[in-house]
Amino acid sequence: MPIQFQLVLKVLTAERNRPLETRPTLAIGIVYQRKSPDSRDVKDRFAAEIEKGTANHLVPPVRFGLIDVSNPADLASEFARTNPDILYVSPLPGFDLDSIVSLSRARKVLTFTGVPAYVQSGLSVGFSSERGDARILINRKAYLAEGADFSSKLLRLAQVIE
Repeated sequence: MPIQFQLVLKVLTAERNRPLETRPTLAIGIVYQRKSPDSRDVKDRFAAEIEKGTANHLVPPVRFGLIDVSNPADLASEFARTNPDILYVSPLPGFDLDSIVSLSRARKVLTFTGVPAYVQSGLSVGFSSERGDARILINRKAYLAEGADFSSKLLRLAQVIE
């Protein structure tokens, strides 16, 4: 998890439409399912990494809000309540990602996940591990629909999904 949070920040430095260094704060919405132990665990670990980063005085300051999708009908209101700049999507067993994909694209909110299959399903940026090495996965159609413009340097380093 520490690597994923650092990679999120690194990827955001390569986003040209909304440069990280020009933001007064970075609001991260952590999407999870209360009823799923795996989802809660990932949410807790990612939130802990954000809190550690905040203690280290990240620039820009980072805040986070939790978005529980246990009741899918609450997604839009939870999204509005947290007002995220980006979303980090934890494992969501049995959840249809279409509602998250639609909402993130409509509101131009960049999506991240540690579940590689979710990148194939329409989220923008994911992370995987191959033989102990972290790998960045980027869905070109998704990031463009979310209003992002990544540098060619990042795209050369990542596995780009068309």
